[in-house]
Amino acid sequence: MCAAVLPPLSRAPLSASPAFFAVELEPRGTSGPEVVMLEQRRLPSEIIYHRYTKADEVAVAIRDMVVRGAPAIGIAAAYALVLQAHAERGDATTFLLAMGVAGRVLGATRPTAV
Repeated sequence: MCAAVLPPLSRAPLSASPAFFAVELEPRGTSGPEVVMLEQRRLPSEIIYHRYTKADEVAVAIRDMVVRGAPAIGIAAAYALVLQAHAERGDATTFLLAMGVAGRVLGATRPTAV
């Protein structure tokens, strides 16, 4: 039997160019996992990437439209939950409560999105 080959970490590529990505999770940043996001408000004149280490920072970036497009926004929100899960300490009840709050905050960042 052949062992399954796992795909590489997913990126949210920009549709115009696969060389640049909209959002990615870097699992081993300087202080733990980091979400790396392309500053899409500055395109096409500048290519700037921001690094976020907290879920609430990613929520602000989504709300401020640093990242655009439903797939990239969804990936950014999922990665923000990864950051929250990594940061949480305590028992299961505290963890679930914190994840629920983070999920609600992230869900409210783009209230007009369906």
